[in-house]
Amino acid sequence: MTNEKFVTYEQFGAKGDGVADDFFAIKACHDYANKWGHNVHADGADKTYYIGNYLDKYDNATSAIIQTDTNWHGCTFIWDDPVVPVGSPCYASPIFHIKPSRE
Repeated sequence: MTNEKFVTYEQFGAKGDGVADDFFAIKACHDYANKWGHNVHADGADKTYYIGNYLDKYDNATSAIIQTDTNWHGCTFIWDDPVVPVGSPCYASPIFHIKPSRE
């Protein structure tokens, strides 16, 4: 048995049903995981995470920053680009931004 600490997207409000926009739950999960050094588990063939317009009224170029191990085994992501307005700040912003946890 391992002492691995991990969090899931569902703990932050994601539905994983392919319909509800899960982006801000995904972002919040990775923000928490990065801060506390937890891994993220988003695995499961029954999970489909929908990402639509990820423009936050408080953060004009929003990305989910990944700095810890993430297990996406078996899950599916739907990125609905047509709902993102051309020219909006998130139009050219990456959805996932993988960064080292140390300099």
